[in-house]
Amino acid sequence: MAEILESIEDWQAGRSVTECNKFMFLNEISCDVTFLLGLKKEPVKAHKYILISRSTVFQSIFCGSIDSDSNNTIPVSDIQTDTFKTLLMFLYCEQANISSANVKSILYAAKKYAVKGLVDRCLSFLESSMNTDNVCNILEQVHLYDGKNLEAKCINYIHENAVVVLKSSSFINLCPSCIEQIVKADEMVVQERFVFESVIRWGQEECKRRNLTVTDENLRSALGQILFHIRFPLLDSVYFTNAISTRELLNVNEIIAIFQYFNGRAQPSNWKFNTSRRRGYSLNSVLRYSLISMDESQRVKIGGKDSIKFSCSENILLHGVTVYGSLEESADYDTRLEITSDKDKVQLASNFTSVSTTRSQHIYEVMLLEPLPLSLGKQYIVEVEMNGPATKLGYDGKSDVTVDGVNFRFMNVKDCQTTIDRGQIPGLLYTIVDSKQKS
Repeated sequence: MAEILESIEDWQAGRSVTECNKFMFLNEISCDVTFLLGLKKEPVKAHKYILISRSTVFQSIFCGSIDSDSNNTIPVSDIQTDTFKTLLMFLYCEQANISSANVKSILYAAKKYAVKGLVDRCLSFLESSMNTDNVCNILEQVHLYDGKNLEAKCINYIHENAVVVLKSSSFINLCPSCIEQIVKADEMVVQERFVFESVIRWGQEECKRRNLTVTDENLRSALGQILFHIRFPLLDSVYFTNAISTRELLNVNEIIAIFQYFNGRAQPSNWKFNTSRRRGYSLNSVLRYSLISMDESQRVKIGGKDSIKFSCSENILLHGVTVYGSLEESADYDTRLEITSDKDKVQLASNFTSVSTTRSQHIYEVMLLEPLPLSLGKQYIVEVEMNGPATKLGYDGKSDVTVDGVNFRFMNVKDCQTTIDRGQIPGLLYTIVDSKQKS
């Protein structure tokens, strides 16, 4: 007997308990259970003792809560071999090679067999690898597996980076529940027009998933309550008139109610729409003029283009500009806003809208269709063309203005009636790009 023992390699020597467990698993020493993995039923052997000590599910399988007279061979058709081996390796020695390619399947296996440590490791991996390209995929995974903490972080990330995420191909593949969570929240940093167009894009894909023809009637059905989380009253009235009121997404009574809201009528008792600006969409404003002139004679010319050049000391998202309103009791302006790069004169963004003004209110917002990223130190030109009667003017302007730690430097544009000292375009509307987005 002694001679037999001496002839066997002493593999236990110098190894810890964990290392011995790993060695026995990898070399299939004294295994007492075989799992048949996937549709091909590939065999993987293991030790009941280890599995029972690490998982309540395996304890139920092997200790009688789940009745099985043949629990020495167990088919597992819904998990592939590599994934199951990763699960077992974690049970044996707390090791798991997790990657973006396998995290979803490992998370599924870990949840199935109640291996919380591996679930947490998968969720940590997903959180650390989150970006605008994959955040929707991560949200869908953690939504399915009840990862509430990470789910909330995904939603917050999407709200902060909505301009990019809502454009992504993965956004249209989210489930209705996830879409509703995103759209109904106040914290989203994006204009409502962009929300509407993104939701419609998702709805079109949802119709296809349901084998429905993409019509307004089917879109309304596919969207369900999601449609009423879009804040239609916050849309530009011209855009609503041209792009939405002519469609059948909303019924006649809903369209009439929104037009009445645009015209100042009180909301009816059955009002369905949210009129609150999303809290996440709280804009910073930089104002460069100290005083306002109500004297029409000071206007160099009525109408025409107004431009100002500027740079900023931080990366920002430019959402729009402010303009002065009418000198008359009321007036409407067909207004074009354009942002260009001063260095190469490339147009970066533009929008055409209608601005209704009164003499009593001085300043109005003119928004871009979506926030425009601007880089610190670079020079940009804002050009506004307002077709209508003479407007008020600002004067006693400043070339340098600092707001919330961001310094804006304004410069004249050659041959333009608006200057640093006096003119139109009194302010810029922006949000600061946070450090995560910078990187």
